[in-house]
Amino acid sequence: SISTVDKLFLTLTKKEFLMLLSIYQLEDDIGNVTYEDLSKHLSVTEGCVRSHIVSLVKKGLPIIRNKINNRITILSISSEFRNLGIKARLFNLYSQQDPTQKKLF
Repeated sequence: SISTVDKLFLTLTKKEFLMLLSIYQLEDDIGNVTYEDLSKHLSVTEGCVRSHIVSLVKKGLPIIRNKINNRITILSISSEFRNLGIKARLFNLYSQQDPTQKKLF
C-alpha cells in the first residue's frame, strides 16, 4: 500500500532518496543508467554513488544492478515497482523532506 511505501521511503537519507529518484528519472530520459551517469548528474564521485546504491539495496529498495561484459553495471528500477505508478508520489515525498527544493534537476 502507499502508506507502507511512504514509511519505507521516509527512512531514506535525503541523498539516498535523491539517488533513487535520479536513477528513476535518468532511466526514463536516457535508458541504461551507469554509476558514471549518476556521478556526473549529481556531481559526486562514482565511489559515493556506489556507496549509496549499496545502502539502498540493503534497505530493500527496488534497484536492479546488471553487469554487462563483467565491466559496466547498469542500474534500473524494477519493473514491478515502476508498474505501481507512484513516481509523482515519490517526488512529492522528496519535496516534503526539503521544502526549499523546487525541482530535482
